[in-house]
Amino acid sequence: MAARAGVSNALNGTGRLSEATRQRVLAAAREVVHAPASAARALARGSTGVLGLTMTTLDRSIPDG
Repeated sequence: MAARAGVSNALNGTGRLSEATRQRVLAAAREVVHAPASAARALARGSTGVLGLTMTTLDRSIPDG
């Protein structure tokens, strides 16, 4: 089992890992079809890139009746 920090560094291309270790981690990630979670990425960046929109009805007519 690899340390989380080492795996993170290998996947992000940061840190001080040997090229052999980096390649082993990347190969293992390909085997398990690693896809970075968008929620985790947004948390790390501090931004989701999502725009919210709220709309209300401005028609306040009185119904017939």
